[in-house]
Amino acid sequence: MSNKRESISRREFLRLAGVGAAGLAAGPLLSSCAPKPKPTAVPTEAVVAEPTAVPTPVPPTAVPVEKAKVVWWTEATEESIQNALVDLFVKPFNESHEAVELELLFEAALVEKVKTAVAGGGGPDIIETAGPTVNIEFYNAGYAYELDALADKYGWREIMHPWAIANGTTQGKLISVQLTQETMMMVYNKSLLQEKGWQLPTTPNELAVLADKCLADGIIPYASFHGWPLYQSVIWNDYASALSVYKWLTNQIPFTSEEFIGAADYFKMMIDEQWLGDKVWDMGFGDEWALLSTGKALMKMDGSWAFKTGAEAFKDFEWDVAPLPNLRDGITHTWQIGSGESLSISADSKAPEAAGEVLNFIYADPKRAGQIMAVHPGEWVVPIMLSDADIPDTLDPRQRQIIVWMNEAGAENKIGYLTWSSWPPLTLGISMDLADRQASGEVSSKDYCTQIQTQFEEESAAGSVLGIPPTYGA
Repeated sequence: MSNKRESISRREFLRLAGVGAAGLAAGPLLSSCAPKPKPTAVPTEAVVAEPTAVPTPVPPTAVPVEKAKVVWWTEATEESIQNALVDLFVKPFNESHEAVELELLFEAALVEKVKTAVAGGGGPDIIETAGPTVNIEFYNAGYAYELDALADKYGWREIMHPWAIANGTTQGKLISVQLTQETMMMVYNKSLLQEKGWQLPTTPNELAVLADKCLADGIIPYASFHGWPLYQSVIWNDYASALSVYKWLTNQIPFTSEEFIGAADYFKMMIDEQWLGDKVWDMGFGDEWALLSTGKALMKMDGSWAFKTGAEAFKDFEWDVAPLPNLRDGITHTWQIGSGESLSISADSKAPEAAGEVLNFIYADPKRAGQIMAVHPGEWVVPIMLSDADIPDTLDPRQRQIIVWMNEAGAENKIGYLTWSSWPPLTLGISMDLADRQASGEVSSKDYCTQIQTQFEEESAAGSVLGIPPTYGA
């Protein structure tokens, strides 16, 4: 209902009141039929009848709009970043949506808290997880809405990269959208590279030659911690090839194909030859930064979240980023791209349409998205079509470069497949459980790949594999 008052012109007011040129008051025309003396005409002033008073319209009493409340739990982070997210996202949303109120809560131990709350029939309206493979579990258990109607309403398939839509799709249904796109990249000690007069490797042979030079000088080629999924994501795509991973995930070839066994062998070689350091088995997360920043290591395979996790170490040395080189000749270079955080709408939400408005607000404005990227390093890098002008100059140029590379690869489908974003959950789990035994030689590369394939076949038959976008190249 509109509260707008229509204005009435003076002419229209007179018409409605029945007053006009013909409506002027006059005396009686005849008092009798007898002729009477004709009086001398005396000019008189015509009297205009007073218009009937019209009461002034009284505006209706304003009825408070009943707001739909949307609760979203997200990862806890530094207070300055929390404040920036409130200023750049929460406040603009609430100010521009009269009927919806967003409450963004920063939660420690987010993953476990969400699982416990949702399984108990409660929790937030927007479910944030560590990646789309987790959202499959929520969806299959009946805890998450399908999002296809929202995608059609807001045009998400036109503004998001194809891989992001595919990563949120299972059994032909969109069940999640991706909050943070991630990739694997090389971080390196720039001053050490220049001091030695070495060049960054771009081919498998160049990498092998550089590794030998590093080891001869007592330098670790790749500073690494004991976190096999990161490095194995690299070898499957950069040795077996992204195209082979695509064919496997779409049931065209088995994981026992020679390129996957060869990739597992290559990774074992990297460990045996100490490319990852002689104490990699004992390295915890973060220890590798000390090696890189002090010049005891030259390079590091890392995810794009390193702009956040390595922030303190970056202050201690001159560093830069670069693409990771292919590990086998004859394959196309791709960027492994996937999701670090995914968002679904809880099936128990009392306001799913309002939650959809919140999700759309994340993706609808590229400039706002760019501003958030600049204040939240490595996080909330939303997978939408961005132009260079959308990314603020305040963003570190190295992170800016990675975002540009990811967007170019996403737009051209020159993508690889991150294990934690594209593999079904139990298949990823068994690859992690057996990783140490394969790397130490207790389990052969062939047996390792066979067990991965067996688990994959079970999940594929159960419909637990995400949608897989095709990749360009060989």
